[in-house]
Amino acid sequence: MLRLQHDFENELNKFLNRKIYLTYVNEDGTLNYYDDANIGKLYAQAGANRGRGNISASKIFDANDLEENIKNLLEESVKNKKKVYESALIRYYKT
Repeated sequence: MLRLQHDFENELNKFLNRKIYLTYVNEDGTLNYYDDANIGKLYAQAGANRGRGNISASKIFDANDLEENIKNLLEESVKNKKKVYESALIRYYKT
């Protein structure tokens, strides 16, 4: 189902003339960006888990597919929000 969803998503994005990246947040707060081809590779590794696709963190690979200018803007934004992310993790692990 996840593969079929991805195929549909690709066709819809082509129709709407847009490019959407999947963003994965690593445990250290850094980001990985995936284009359509690499999203397909990730989804191919997904297993079933209560009706949703489950991808093991060990199968996440670094494939920063963004254009350099967009990547630089996002990395600057990440730096500004890193403390918020770290605080959220601390609160999450306390519960």
